[in-house]
Amino acid sequence: MKIKLSVILATLLVLPAIAVALDDNGCSSVNFGGDVLAKFPNAVAACRGVQEKDGVVFARYVARVVDNSKGNLTVVFENQAGKGVSKVVLSPTADQGLNLGGKDVKYSSLKKGDVIDMCVPHSRFGLFGTPGGPRLTVVSQETL
Repeated sequence: MKIKLSVILATLLVLPAIAVALDDNGCSSVNFGGDVLAKFPNAVAACRGVQEKDGVVFARYVARVVDNSKGNLTVVFENQAGKGVSKVVLSPTADQGLNLGGKDVKYSSLKKGDVIDMCVPHSRFGLFGTPGGPRLTVVSQETL
């Protein structure tokens, strides 16, 4: 009897962990605000993970650089299957940078084909290279 009860209790404790693991890195549990979904309709489809910083939940995304010229950086956000879902043109300042492959680099040094991480706070639209980092200026956004 005690063994059955132990097995039942262990199962009940493990089920939530399994549910979280199957939850697409937590993305489908994020309560995206209307502002985010209006400006980035593919927020859920493109989400690759969730991170919290200073009480703010950030969704993590993967974007591929398609152009970097004239002070503008154009990236395509990819869904879980690697398909482009949103094209965004950014205007980073000269001193803004990110970590790429373990190295700190400026956005201006990125090349076509580079794959970068971006994040968006769940409640309001804004693009960041890192949670809590400086906000990037969005010039335009196009749903693909």
